[in-house]
Amino acid sequence: MKTTGGESAVHRLLDLAIESVAAGGDGVAREPEGRVVFVPSAAPGDRVRVRVMEDHASYLRARLEAVLEPGPGRVWPSCPYYGACGGCRLQHLAPATQLEAKRVIVQDALRRIGRLELEVPPVWAEGPRLGYRNRITLTVRRETGGRVRAGYHAQGAPEVLVDVADCPLSERAVGDAWRAVRSNWGAAARRLPGGEEVRLTVRASARGGTAVVVDGGRPDSPGDPAALAESVPGLVCLAWRPAGKRLRVVAGEPVFDERWQGFDLELGPETFLQVNRRAAEAIERSLDEGLGEVAGLRIVDLYGGVGTRAMRWSLRGAEVASCDADRNAVAAGRAAAAHYSAEVDLRAARVEEVVDALLPADVVVVNPPRQGLSREVTGILREVRARRLAYVSCDPATLARDLVRLGEGWRVTRVEAFDAFPQTAHVETLAWLEAA
Repeated sequence: MKTTGGESAVHRLLDLAIESVAAGGDGVAREPEGRVVFVPSAAPGDRVRVRVMEDHASYLRARLEAVLEPGPGRVWPSCPYYGACGGCRLQHLAPATQLEAKRVIVQDALRRIGRLELEVPPVWAEGPRLGYRNRITLTVRRETGGRVRAGYHAQGAPEVLVDVADCPLSERAVGDAWRAVRSNWGAAARRLPGGEEVRLTVRASARGGTAVVVDGGRPDSPGDPAALAESVPGLVCLAWRPAGKRLRVVAGEPVFDERWQGFDLELGPETFLQVNRRAAEAIERSLDEGLGEVAGLRIVDLYGGVGTRAMRWSLRGAEVASCDADRNAVAAGRAAAAHYSAEVDLRAARVEEVVDALLPADVVVVNPPRQGLSREVTGILREVRARRLAYVSCDPATLARDLVRLGEGWRVTRVEAFDAFPQTAHVETLAWLEAA
């Protein structure tokens, strides 16, 4: 890769001043010719020496060689794997610096992509900075000579696996379960399914139990799931999805008890919940405060998951319909709704299949996956005559894109940001729209 009309800058050393943090977590500087330079592990205010690794027409990517003078927001990372592991990107930044970087990332996406001149308020950050994840997913790889490497993929080199004995972002119960699995899978991980590589998801419940899901492995080589399950204290469910097959429970129970946002639920091992309990509660509080009195309103909750917010609003007097493509999540929500006598319409379907039937509504809430809303859904919501729309997003860029697609029939009044993923470059947002 070479610059247009010039010699390649690859391997050149540059001394730069880091100005800001980009979406994704890289530090941002400018080289003498004016091109942007992206530098992982750099902090605003740093003076750094970098080596150019990629040369593009309008930007460079560089490797940090030395911090010549640290910026005011640089701190020493607490994790021994930081810098090699690709799980975190911002542990070298002080909390206040992380939060301001995320606020600016959200605001920049709204202005650059969404063409919105909104001032994003300070990012919510009342939860713990470490020990907040109720779920982690790691890769287990068998190497030559019986060696087992297990952990996260390396920063900038996803083919490389960084061996991680403990992740400080995980809740204590998640970390305890992961260490127990590592300690008891036997020589060459013989108690895990056979094959070169599998992925393990470990999750913990507020009720105290844990579940482990194994993805991959040869269908004819299940390992010894019973022995592995017995060695993990508090394990409620061990499930396995062999390569090309469906998930099945191989030890323990098919469901585990969870307490989520005031409701008792029976969930399958893969039923989705936000990884940060405190942040999820904060987002729900903001939704409640923004909506105010809901009695008598019709609310449609798209991508509603297990339906806890739908149940909450139903019990407060609203008429609520919710849909989600995860049939197991909806089944868990229906069981809970029956238990709590919440009259709520929970649909197990893709949003595109049922959104027309669920509308009209006074309020529409959307909480799509990272890729955002499909063009079909934004097209329908452009025409719907609801009073308000609340959009929960985990990607500022797709949020901004969708706000443009929703068109002039909606007016964006406020965008809030939540640090649901401390130490990483990810940020959760809540946008409020009113009918124009």
